[in-house]
This record gives sequence, C-alpha cells and structure tokens, in this order.
Amino acid sequence: MSTSISISEHPTLDDDQQRTVLEIVAAATRTDGSAPLDEHSLIALRHHDPAVGHVLAVRAGSTVGYAIVEHDSDGAQAEMVVHPDQRQLGIGTALLQALPTSVQIWAHGNIPAAQTIAAHEGFTAVRTLWQLHRPLTGFKTPQSPDGITIRGFRPGVDDERWLAINAAAFAHHPEQGSWSVKDLLDREHEPWFDPAGFLIAEVTAPQLGQLTAGDLAGFHWTKVHDGGTAEAVG
Repeated sequence: MSTSISISEHPTLDDDQQRTVLEIVAAATRTDGSAPLDEHSLIALRHHDPAVGHVLAVRAGSTVGYAIVEHDSDGAQAEMVVHPDQRQLGIGTALLQALPTSVQIWAHGNIPAAQTIAAHEGFTAVRTLWQLHRPLTGFKTPQSPDGITIRGFRPGVDDERWLAINAAAFAHHPEQGSWSVKDLLDREHEPWFDPAGFLIAEVTAPQLGQLTAGDLAGFHWTKVHDGGTAEAVG
C-alpha cells in the first residue's frame, strides 16, 4: 500500500525543521558524493534568510524531501533534495509541482535521480558549471609584483573595500556581484572560513596604474571544507 505525500510551503523554518532538512542534506551528500545545496543556499537555510522560501515533503509523518526557492531578476531559482531512502516514490515530482512554473533548478553532481526527474518533467540543461580539482600540496611560494603585497584578509578592516572590488569584478554575475555586508559576514562565521586562505593583493606603491597605495588590486579566496567526500575540497 502506498503512503501519501504531503507538501507544505514555509516562509521560514523552525529549529527542528531546519535540523531535519540539514540531516537530509547530509544523508544525500554521503550517498551521492556531492551536496544537493550550494554554499549560498546552505547559508540562507542555516541563517534563516527571509529572502528564500522553503517547501517540505512529508511522508508517513516524517520530512523526507525539501526544496529551497529564491526569486531574483531572472525569475525563480530552486534546489531540491530527497532523502536517499525515500527516492523513486514520487517525492521529487511532488516537490517540483509545488514550485513556480517558470523555476530554474540547480542540480548538483548530475546524479541519476536528477537526470530521471529532469527528463520526465521536460527540463533541459541551460547552464553547466564544472568543478576543477588539484591537490592542496606542492604549491610554490608566489612572488608578488613590484608595488603589490599579498596578505591575508582582515575581517572588520577589509570588508567594505573587498565588497567594492568584488562587485566590480563580478558586475556581470547576478549572484556573486550583488553580495552585501551580511553575505560576507555570514561566511566569516562559517566553520571553513580561514582569513589566511583569503588572499588580498594590496597596492603598496604610491601609484600603480590608476590605483594608489592602500587600494585592493585583486583577491583569491580558497575555502577548504569537507564537501562530503573523503578528501578535503578547496
């Protein structure tokens, strides 16, 4: 006998609901080898971001599926996850039917479950992101150009200047280029945050092109975290 699936929409989640969703995310990450939610969505979930909405799927009294939805200038964007023990029961389809009709879904890892539901519901890939890997050993000590000092990020000191250069560098990118102080502070409180790996290129020469001493010329942010695999991901 099949068990019905209940779908409910929530502007925010309480602590118990949040904890359950994070457990589902962790279980899916272990099974699939990739996290079903990206960094932006996980932070929004953990910090109760009012800009996102939540959809829960309940079966036999337990939450077994989840979708997070955010509206931006391109329409609605969403990510979904179903507990590995509850797949192929129609839960993913039920979640999808509760989302806005023009929604774009981010599918991480290109796993068979995502491929199946995408094909069944008529979704096609319109954007693909590749993740490139290399060992976190064997790097040579970099040589700074004349007039430039490479140093670690200083929380509370470099925030505003970094946000300005980030916005300029990613003006074409709707997600990365629109970061606020809150977006940065949320990440500074994440367990993977390490200012020593958040490298800033600061101008030390009186004049360097259009830049002057104290201006930021660039940055490189390496975030080393578990990523759900046996090896750390940077």
